[in-house]
Amino acid sequence: FEQVVFSAEVGMRKPAKAIFDLMLEKLGVTAGEAVFVDDFKVNIEGAQAAGLQAIHFKDADQVVDDIQKIL
Repeated sequence: FEQVVFSAEVGMRKPAKAIFDLMLEKLGVTAGEAVFVDDFKVNIEGAQAAGLQAIHFKDADQVVDDIQKIL
C-alpha cells in the first residue's frame, strides 16, 4: 500500500467524509480517480457520498471483476 490511514491515529472513522478526504490528500488524487473497497455497506455509502467509486466486497473474484469494469 502506498498510504495507510489508521482511524485511531487520525481521530476519524469511516464513513465520515473527512477520513476519505484525508486519504485522497495523502495519495494526491481526486475522488474521481480513486476506488474504495469495503465489506460494510455503510462505508461504501460514505465513500460514494465523498465522491469515490466504491465496491462492496463480497469475495475476491467479484472485486476483481468490478474493478475491471471500472477500468
